[in-house]
Amino acid sequence: MLLGVVAVLIGLIDHPPHGTDVLYAAFGAALAVGLVVVLVVRLGRAVRTLRLLAGPRTALPVRFDDGSGGTGTVTLPDGTRAYFTLHDSPRELIREIERAGTLHVTAAAPGKVLAGLPGGDEFARATLTLCSLPRSSVMRRLRRRTVAFAAVAAAGAGLEGAAAVLIGGALPWVLPVPVLLAVAATALWRARVAHVVRLLAAGPWTSITAATMATEVDGGPVSGWVVFPDGLRGRFHIEHCPPDVAAELLRRRRLWVAGEPRPGHVAVGLPEGDTVAAAWLAVKDRHATQPDHRRS
Repeated sequence: MLLGVVAVLIGLIDHPPHGTDVLYAAFGAALAVGLVVVLVVRLGRAVRTLRLLAGPRTALPVRFDDGSGGTGTVTLPDGTRAYFTLHDSPRELIREIERAGTLHVTAAAPGKVLAGLPGGDEFARATLTLCSLPRSSVMRRLRRRTVAFAAVAAAGAGLEGAAAVLIGGALPWVLPVPVLLAVAATALWRARVAHVVRLLAAGPWTSITAATMATEVDGGPVSGWVVFPDGLRGRFHIEHCPPDVAAELLRRRRLWVAGEPRPGHVAVGLPEGDTVAAAWLAVKDRHATQPDHRRS
């Protein structure tokens, strides 16, 4: 199949189509390349699945979300919290995992893994996601994603230039669509970490008074009230609250913010800690932000 695709591409280069034949040739080439990509991806996924199933499994303490059926939190061997999502998992397997309180995974690290029970034949694909980003690895992640974004953009530009020079016709006008989609997806993937880096660069850590009605936080969303340094009251929301931030919030009623506390997105964490999360601060009374109200 791969040799056939190569032969078709060589034929297009040696005898470039003209007129409406360009669209037909581009459509046929796209179908052939797409078929090869699908076969390679499926083969690679099958090989990876067999390799993971043959390896050891790690038992992780698990806690399912109420009524979710396939999502919850786990504790990794280093003590960090991670969210998990089971994909297309049989209901019997979910009930067995929930009853045992343990999730056996093929790799105790963020990413796509296989989950099941020891000695069982059933398994399910799962995705592990850290509840919070380690502060020490944020810049490293941003550099890797920046390199990936530059590589995708350069490859797209090179592919477009090669199509314009070697093939011509209508293909250079059609090719930018998937190229731009790939570049946009990579840019969004990079922007998620870049947003956290910008929030961390806002300034030194500032402590503000905060409180929440929650009595136990297990890496999930947390909402509550805050008091800004100028006395204004507001609200906060942390979608994925790190355990150390939650402990500080529950025990001392303090929330540490990178830079000056202000309405909008901010980074929260602990000055001596290594976890960071994005939070949203909002002033409770909109009229309280007016200068006349402050002076009064």
